[in-house]
Amino acid sequence: MYTKMVSLYFFVCINSLIIYVNTRSINTPAVCKLAPQPGPCYSYNPRYFFNDETKTCELFIYGGCQGNGNNFETQKDCMSLCSLTSSVSLRRSTRDAENAADPSIDPNSEQATSNKTTVITATEQPTNTTEPPRKREDICFQPFAEGTCKENLIRYYYDPEVNKCIKFIFKGCFQYDNNFEKLEDCESLCVIPDKQSR
Repeated sequence: MYTKMVSLYFFVCINSLIIYVNTRSINTPAVCKLAPQPGPCYSYNPRYFFNDETKTCELFIYGGCQGNGNNFETQKDCMSLCSLTSSVSLRRSTRDAENAADPSIDPNSEQATSNKTTVITATEQPTNTTEPPRKREDICFQPFAEGTCKENLIRYYYDPEVNKCIKFIFKGCFQYDNNFEKLEDCESLCVIPDKQSR
């Protein structure tokens, strides 16, 4: 009886440690707990930071230099690193108390006796962090930005006042989503066919 109690105690301690380690490993990374830092420069760069209190990625304006690691170009990048990327799933099985610490013993084998105990195993499972599809209004009605760098890229933006996609030279480094590489992509998403023919 004493041997069974020691085995059971050992088993419970080990499993408690496993559950603790597994749940600690899915906590928010340290960089995601930092406050947003715009930095001392004066550039205008919309970025996302992870708000550890609300557990969401929020927009802020980054000045372009210094700052910290809680600074992401896209909301998707922010969410992929900082949102909970896994959850703990508990699996229950029944196993002989004497052999509980030995995972190689099948609970249905002849070695298992009627003196059973419940074993709970913690495993990590990915959760769905996919962003919902964005609405046309969220993209097409944003302002366009020429960018702040020195590239010369032909791009298109939607102008809702004339219901057309207009060509412009994009300088790189900063952009809203109302910035399309292809005229066809801009027109298929943003131009309202009935309004254009009026």
